Amino acid sequence: MASFKILDDFENYTDEEGSEIFMTWLDGFDDPATNGGLSSHNVPPFAEQGITRNNSFQSMPFRYSNGPARNSEVTLPLQGEDRDWSADALLRFWYHGQETNAGSPSDQLFVHITDAAGKTATAPAALFDELLTSGWTQVDIDLRVLDVDISQVA
Repeated sequence: MASFKILDDFENYTDEEGSEIFMTWLDGFDDPATNGGLSSHNVPPFAEQGITRNNSFQSMPFRYSNGPARNSEVTLPLQGEDRDWSADALLRFWYHGQETNAGSPSDQLFVHITDAAGKTATAPAALFDELLTSGWTQVDIDLRVLDVDISQVA
C-alpha cells in the first residue's frame, strides 16, 4: 500500500479574515481574464459545507470558467516539510463532479507539479465527461513517473 501525507484536509478554514480558503488556495479572482478558477464561494461560508466527503466538515469548491480565460486553476503554495514528496509515491485527491458542469468535451482536469528548479510536470486527472459524474471520484497520480524532482516540490 502506498504511503501518503495530507497536504490539506480543508477542515481548518473559517470565514474569519485571513483564514478563508482562498487565502491559501490561490485562484483567478483578481485576474479573471487570465485565470477563470475560483477556490471558494462568493459569500460566507466560503468553503463548501453541503458537499463533503466521509464525515468531513467542509470541502473546497472549485468553480471554473474558461472564457475569457484560457485556463482555470487554483494553486496551493507549499512550505517546509510539505515540499518533500519523495517518501510518498502517490498523490491522491478526490473531486466531486456535477451533471450541470458547463464546458466542452476538450475541457479536462489536470494537476501541475512544479519543482524548486521551476520544472513543471502535468498529469491528467479527469476528462470532461468524468467531471459530469455526480459524486466523489478518487484520483491517484504516481509521482515517480513525473519528470520533476519530487523531493523539492515548489
